[in-house]
Amino acid sequence: MIIELDEGLIKVFKILGKITHEANFSFDKDGMHIFDDCYGGNDYIVVDYSCKAKEETPFRLDLRMLSAIIKNTGAKDTIIMDTGKEGTIELKINSKTFTLKKLVLKDMEHGKEALEKKLFFEVKLHVMSDKIVDAMKEAQMMNDDNLFFYTIKGEEKLYIRSEGDGGEYSNSIDASGDNITDAMARYSFEYMKRIMDNDFVDLTIEFGNNLPLKITFEEENIIFNFYVVPRLE
Repeated sequence: MIIELDEGLIKVFKILGKITHEANFSFDKDGMHIFDDCYGGNDYIVVDYSCKAKEETPFRLDLRMLSAIIKNTGAKDTIIMDTGKEGTIELKINSKTFTLKKLVLKDMEHGKEALEKKLFFEVKLHVMSDKIVDAMKEAQMMNDDNLFFYTIKGEEKLYIRSEGDGGEYSNSIDASGDNITDAMARYSFEYMKRIMDNDFVDLTIEFGNNLPLKITFEEENIIFNFYVVPRLE
């Protein structure tokens, strides 16, 4: 299968490269689907990218080298990924700014097909990404390991809190949502920082009492779903 990496798909790979090193890829009539269980299965990412695919071709790819190549290409460069060769992913680059014209990456064993995880979330909010980033930076001064997210019934706010030896930090962010109820859970700073270190704008977040945090970002034909498991005592 030959895939031309357009602007949207290049953005997908750049974001993935910041968050994880490897990922499972598959294609069907709806397009490309990417799945990875980060940090030994604690957190995971799911990306759906709408594109035309003539055949179903699952593979697992090391994203570090691919991300490094994409980072050095120009806006008008053409990158084509060919998954038709047995055991390899071939990149063909037509570039004026990058000297490498062809690279063959080893297709790693893609393993078992990822099962869709059925999760129920108690709270669903729409928030601005930059507000969360600012609150996280301030909260990290108290504790750079864990971060509390919580909501109060009836309030269109997302509360962020961290606790440390130096005291406690708490802040609230304007949010919108329906039927907001009381909920609280604690999450890892490390994975959250990797997710938020991107130029997202509007986000949808879903969570509940000691439930995973789901962060969704949609842009044209791309849907990112990030899942962060709660850190329990």
